[in-house]
Amino acid sequence: MSAPQVRTEAAAAGNYPEQRFNQRERKMLQSVANYAQASKHTTAGGDAVEVISVPGAVAADIALVTMQTTGATPRTIVKAVAGTDSITVTLSGDPSTDHVLCWALVQG
Repeated sequence: MSAPQVRTEAAAAGNYPEQRFNQRERKMLQSVANYAQASKHTTAGGDAVEVISVPGAVAADIALVTMQTTGATPRTIVKAVAGTDSITVTLSGDPSTDHVLCWALVQG
């Protein structure tokens, strides 16, 4: 969704005329439009590397990944790299199946 579409829908939902959006709000909406996707991923375990399927991702994108829920054996995120249709997250060890990662992909 483009920034103008977001602005139009937000104005309609909040019953605000579009003219009342100030510069700061416009910039915020434009930056939101740069996000390709965002979601959560529960780790599969078995290896320190988790591959998250993200259709449309490319290597030039920026992957932002945080740990929402740490499982029974706490692990940390070492790195996250965007690739073709995926984000590859390397953790400090096998996370088992009880860690939840939150991710956002910003178009590069």
